Amino acid sequence: MPKTIQRPNRNTATQRVKPSRVNPATAAPFTLDQELEPFGTWVGEPIWVPPKDESKTLATTMVNTLGLLTSKHERWSKVVDEHRVDFTQVREIDLHRASIRLPKGKFYVSVTEQEHFDSITDAVPNCVRTRLAEFLEGPGKQKGVKVYYLKPLCVEIGDELILTTRDDIDQAISQIQDEVFAEFRRQYFQRLPKQVATGTANLALAVPRSIVNHFVQRRQRAIDKYQSHLEFLRRKNAMRAAKHIASIARMDARSTRCLESQENLIEQT
Repeated sequence: MPKTIQRPNRNTATQRVKPSRVNPATAAPFTLDQELEPFGTWVGEPIWVPPKDESKTLATTMVNTLGLLTSKHERWSKVVDEHRVDFTQVREIDLHRASIRLPKGKFYVSVTEQEHFDSITDAVPNCVRTRLAEFLEGPGKQKGVKVYYLKPLCVEIGDELILTTRDDIDQAISQIQDEVFAEFRRQYFQRLPKQVATGTANLALAVPRSIVNHFVQRRQRAIDKYQSHLEFLRRKNAMRAAKHIASIARMDARSTRCLESQENLIEQT
């Protein structure tokens, strides 16, 4: 059951909020570093809630997972990995001190990371957008700083705040999973004859395919061996030609030197 917190009744006639008065001449300037003070800590690991009305898409991913004997857990893990962007991240946070509208303690929030801010459909005040832009231009550029959009999972009815519990989240996930698994069974049994026929054909053709691959590989090895032999002969002939050309060049050099020496002797005589 959801957890209900009774808000204290405040008598607005006797407890009036006075506006703060700050003397700009003596007050210290406000810095964005004050927003980096810790206000809460994460409790436990993230919980990924599947999207609603996406049973057919998620079931199709489960059906397309290879292997007839693949377990349902493995198929669902593949769904989570492929459709992580469509899932909603839920985490439990421990608020160190109460805020204006939220109590101190543990409760669940939905988490939207900075790269998915464009998917937020809630109305965000312009002042919050301005503060966010100022923060991103200042401390937000520091290494390791991450910005999240946190939305408490609760319903406010008068002075009561109904918080979502872990049982509520598990029940919602189980309900969506039941719809996905029902659609998966329907698609699976529709495609089962085709998958069985394909698997039987692959099994029947496994032996002939291996025999054909054996002869193809043996023929390819013979072709490679013959090509290697031709390459060896080509290099051998090239080496012989190079040696022959070098010997002819040396003989030409010797004959040239002999002619030069004979000419020198004739000139001397």
